[in-house]
Amino acid sequence: MKIQKEMGMENFPPPMPQQLKPYSLVDGYTNLIRDDKTNAILNTNYNEYENYKYLKSIKDKENARIENLENNLEDLKSDINEIKNLLRNLANGSW
Repeated sequence: MKIQKEMGMENFPPPMPQQLKPYSLVDGYTNLIRDDKTNAILNTNYNEYENYKYLKSIKDKENARIENLENNLEDLKSDINEIKNLLRNLANGSW
């Protein structure tokens, strides 16, 4: 709640006269609103948003790590095939 106050989000969305209000509440949820212009659903809970960003960054790092490992494995496969071909050529006397 302290972070929300520091960021000025404790009253998000700001109270407005009904005819000017660009947001409407989502039934059954206290922290979700709908942007009436774009029909987008917005989460007003800052802590949930920060948690989402944190979890996404962890997942992105893990995906990058996996991709790096897969690339390294492909490089190793290529190197092994090259070594096998060199050994075959050496064994066949075509060196």
